[in-house]
Amino acid sequence: RERALKISAVTIVASLGSKQGKLESVSISLVPSSSHPGTSHLLCSVMDFYPAKIQVKWFQGQQELSGHVMATDVVPNGDWTYQLLVLLETPPQRGVSYSCQVEHISLEEPLNRPEF
Repeated sequence: RERALKISAVTIVASLGSKQGKLESVSISLVPSSSHPGTSHLLCSVMDFYPAKIQVKWFQGQQELSGHVMATDVVPNGDWTYQLLVLLETPPQRGVSYSCQVEHISLEEPLNRPEF
């Protein structure tokens, strides 16, 4: 079933480097489930941003999926930037639109990365 899912790896380079902050990249990937072989989950990776305060949400169409999301802590990279991984625990369904929304001070408006 997973082979039928269209994966469009999306990477955006924002590199705003403003006085207010920076956000280098946001990408979405399909990762295999370690607890349920044969199923996959969507992972939103937000890399090389500062300051550390950030908000990441998953959406199915226009509906926020707050109850099915697991995130790492914001992790320092050692160069004053941070990274965050946010996993959508519900396996994606064929024909359904998913997106990862990022809110950060370096962005003028929330950034939406669509998947599928």
